[in-house]
Amino acid sequence: MQVRADLIRASESQQVATAADAMCRFYREHQQPDAGHDLASYVSLALNVGNPPDFTPKWQEADIPPDAAYVLGFLPLLKTYASAAKLHSIWLKHQPQYDALIEQYHAPVAKMITATDVYLRMPLAVDPGRSYTIYLEPMGAPGQVNSRNYRDQFY
Repeated sequence: MQVRADLIRASESQQVATAADAMCRFYREHQQPDAGHDLASYVSLALNVGNPPDFTPKWQEADIPPDAAYVLGFLPLLKTYASAAKLHSIWLKHQPQYDALIEQYHAPVAKMITATDVYLRMPLAVDPGRSYTIYLEPMGAPGQVNSRNYRDQFY
């Protein structure tokens, strides 16, 4: 709620409001039949671009997953919005809260993964070059989960 309140305050600026309107228009024009697929496209996009403020795609466009490629045009709009709304400042303000949530969930998730590995009799060591990353997003809908496998990276 605090992040949303900060974004609403930022939108009082005409420049931020215009950038937000452009993003909303793009989102509406690219909406899919169900909300889960909408979220999945943007999750795929986020996993296949670099850090802000550049949001540069990690791969050539032909190598980007189709669901992410479908919303690739969102990136220039996001760059404009992020700059105008000073998203980095908002992130820095709320980062300790995100860190606290990560700390809260770290032990139970690690225990679940270990228990699953033991049950499936899978080796606990990770193969070199492979990664398994879990992102916690408290602003998403409760209970909504997305998983992705790109090359040797699991999210």
